Amino acid sequence: MVDAPSPFAARFLGAARTFDARSTVGPIDLEVARGKTTVLLGPSGCGKTTLLRMLIGLAKPDSGRVEVLGESLDEERLPSVRRRMGYLIQEGGLFPHLSARQNVCLLAQHVGRDPAFIDAQVERLSALARLDPQLLQKLPSELSGGQRQRVALVRALMLEPELLLLDEPLGALDPMVRVELQEDLRAAFRTLETSVVMVTHDLAEAAFFADTLVLLHEGKIAQRGSLDDLERTPASPFVERFLSAHRPARRREVTP
Repeated sequence: MVDAPSPFAARFLGAARTFDARSTVGPIDLEVARGKTTVLLGPSGCGKTTLLRMLIGLAKPDSGRVEVLGESLDEERLPSVRRRMGYLIQEGGLFPHLSARQNVCLLAQHVGRDPAFIDAQVERLSALARLDPQLLQKLPSELSGGQRQRVALVRALMLEPELLLLDEPLGALDPMVRVELQEDLRAAFRTLETSVVMVTHDLAEAAFFADTLVLLHEGKIAQRGSLDDLERTPASPFVERFLSAHRPARRREVTP
């Protein structure tokens, strides 16, 4: 009898990491649902990026543990688990000396994927990301910020990741470009049914993407749920202050 797959793409089980006497993230207990978008939200220094780095294995908890795609992130399993994830950071993190296409194909070639698979993925994902194939021949320096992020998205999706991690992926973009990419990213997530964990400090962006919001404060979870949950029943004065500080920025309508 085959075990049913876990409903969770990732889990934090009492995970904590201490940086110094005044800076600790956790302990955190959090479950990331498969096929959904979980957004880590909060002010600078609240622990959002540390949690994301724990998921990709770039930061290890000092206590508790992190499970990703049903596996613990020990040294032996980490390389294989990472290949089941995609990672997209602010400004894309493209290699400047490689063309856009070389950036996109690098990891797939490194792990020995068939050239026919790579070509098909480039074509399919470029269409999904609304990326002009002619741009793939250019260097990152020859592309706009929005184009670089589209290239980085295609690269992150090349190996058909089960879990996609996004660290402030749109924070450095012009507002008009940012809105356009938000639409395309959300459409891509729904089309691919990808499990996503996104970090942002922007409430409107979080509400636009999230199936579940996780608001962090001083390394702990202040509240989790939908934006309506946070607005109707704020769990603490901090949650009220955070929501109040973001009210001048109108929330975009989210269509089903």
